[in-house]
Amino acid sequence: MKPKVSIFIPTKNAGSDFFEVLDSIYNQKEKDLEVIIVDSGSTDETLEIVRNFPIKLYEIKPTEFGHGKTRNLALKYSRANYIVFLSQDALPKDSYWLSNLLINFSNKKTAGIFSRQIPREDAEETEKFFYKYYFPDQKKIRPNKKNNSIQNRFFSNVSSCIRKEILQKYKFNDSILTTEDQEWAKRITELGFKTIYEPKSIVIHSHNHNLKQVFQGYFDSAFSINEITKKEFKSFRRKSFRFVSKEFKYILTNKPLEIPFLILKNFIKVLGIFFGLNEKRLPLFLKRKLSMNKYYWD
Repeated sequence: MKPKVSIFIPTKNAGSDFFEVLDSIYNQKEKDLEVIIVDSGSTDETLEIVRNFPIKLYEIKPTEFGHGKTRNLALKYSRANYIVFLSQDALPKDSYWLSNLLINFSNKKTAGIFSRQIPREDAEETEKFFYKYYFPDQKKIRPNKKNNSIQNRFFSNVSSCIRKEILQKYKFNDSILTTEDQEWAKRITELGFKTIYEPKSIVIHSHNHNLKQVFQGYFDSAFSINEITKKEFKSFRRKSFRFVSKEFKYILTNKPLEIPFLILKNFIKVLGIFFGLNEKRLPLFLKRKLSMNKYYWD
């Protein structure tokens, strides 16, 4: 008998904390599930951890990985009607994470749901504001016809659930560098489907990236978003300015001594965005250095 849901996790060097992620999955109230992992060359304890659980494990070469390409393998390996995509470092907060994703599919026009993300306790103050701003505690159904911005089609595969029959017809774009989730959501909502942000389904997820990683992340994101929808980047810039001004007020109130670091970090972000938008002017060797996803440029 086929399971109700497949949980698909791409991995590479997930680290010792990955045991807690898998343990949380198998302690969900919703038990009708299978877990599928596609590993792209882990050299740490990831595979050893995986073998402690009843998981379907598939291994690919590092050169075969792609954010959209690898996630599309879920269609090949899944036996369920619903596919959950989970990042290796996203920890379900409680035992209702999965069931709260699945309850939203009563409407046939609902193509996908994504979870709320909350930062880890050791997250930097800027990270705490980021997740508070982009992952509020109110449910949102998209698209909102009164809002035609990029954010109106925001979707995150850090923790999401997609109806398999929809994904079979409209796969992730395997040619873009990253943000395959947002490109998919843009395409799917333009076809008349809905996506839902479900704040009752919660994962713990954040990064304390150094400045180099911040630059690389924004380089990749700006390049990818610009590839998806060049005409809407002005709207994205306006929204970003609003975010930065609110972030400044938040840090000024909560951690005023971090203002100099915030200014430096935002300068690095702007640089990353600038180079990402002007990627076509850069030589290939420099793109590899500036990108977090170096495989893409090989």
